[in-house]
Amino acid sequence: MNSMSTIIKCLAFLSLFPISVAGYDEQIDVRPAVMQELPTILALDREISYEYFKPLFLLYPDTSLGENPDQILEDELLNDQEAFLEAVEKNTDEHVFVACKEDKLVGFCYFNFHANSLVIELLCIAKEYRGTGIGKRIVNKIFESFSVDSCRLAVIEKNEAACKFWQSMGFSKLNEKPIDMGNDFPSDCAHVYHYYQYKKDR
Repeated sequence: MNSMSTIIKCLAFLSLFPISVAGYDEQIDVRPAVMQELPTILALDREISYEYFKPLFLLYPDTSLGENPDQILEDELLNDQEAFLEAVEKNTDEHVFVACKEDKLVGFCYFNFHANSLVIELLCIAKEYRGTGIGKRIVNKIFESFSVDSCRLAVIEKNEAACKFWQSMGFSKLNEKPIDMGNDFPSDCAHVYHYYQYKKDR
C-alpha cells in the first residue's frame, strides 16, 4: 500500500489474549478473506474513507486536499483495491482477515506479517457494529493464526478514544517523530499521527 494510504488509515484494535467484551457475539466468524468478498471489503473501505477523511481534507481548502478531496480519496481507494487483491490472491506477507455475522461481512483488517512482526495497516468495522468487540475478535484471530512477537501501528493523535483503547490494551506510544504528513498538510494540522507498539512478554 502506498505511503499515504498507510498514513491515513491505520485504525485498529489489538489484544494478545481473548478479551471479555460487553455484547460479545458468538455468531461472529473471523477468517482470511476470499476473492468473492473483495467488492464488499472495498465498499466498507470506501464508506469509512469518506466518513473520516473527507471532512479532514475540507478543513484545508487552500491545499490540494481541500480542492479535490473526492479525487484524492478515489485514488487511494484504487491503491487499496490493488493491495487487497494482491493480499488475497497471492502468498505474500500481506493479508486480509474478515469478520462475518451469518452471511454479512461486518469488518476487515489489512495487515503485514513478517519475521514475527505484525504491522496493522487498516481495520474497518461497519458503523452499526462498532463497540461490540468485533475489532478485538479480528486481531485476536490474527494472533492465534501467526506467531506474533510485536505489533506496530499509527494512530491519529486527536482520536482520543483510539489512543485510550491502545493504551488500555498494553500499547505504549513510542517517543518517535510523528509520521510525516507530506506537503499537502499544513504545519498547523491538528491531525498528527503517532506510532504505537506492543511487545510480547518474553
